[in-house]
Amino acid sequence: CSIDALGDLCSHAQIRRFYFGHNQLYELGFRPFGDDGTGGAVVGNEMVFENNLVRNVAHNGFQFIPGPAKRGAVYPYASSDLVIGAVLIKDNIFEWACLLESDCGGLKHWAGDLGFRDHLLIGNVYR
Repeated sequence: CSIDALGDLCSHAQIRRFYFGHNQLYELGFRPFGDDGTGGAVVGNEMVFENNLVRNVAHNGFQFIPGPAKRGAVYPYASSDLVIGAVLIKDNIFEWACLLESDCGGLKHWAGDLGFRDHLLIGNVYR
């Protein structure tokens, strides 16, 4: 557990200043613990996700999940109300995802009623 940007105790630790690059992630999610065969999921803040190969995944290849909004913010949120941001997703290859599901993709941004601030996606290949 950690303390979030608002000074509140979190139910999960938030990743900050994280580099995830030059990895090969494959054959993921075919024997999941739950009902979701997602290859990987992260709540990232000030994160770089680049030059990765994500392939042969049962459900979503890789999933980004939003963090909290500022206390007292009202939906729909302004960019300044979102606490998590500054994520670069660059030059990755996502291939052969959704092999066992139909409502998914190689790269997924799942937000519910929240959103993302300052996410840049550039140079990625989806096949």
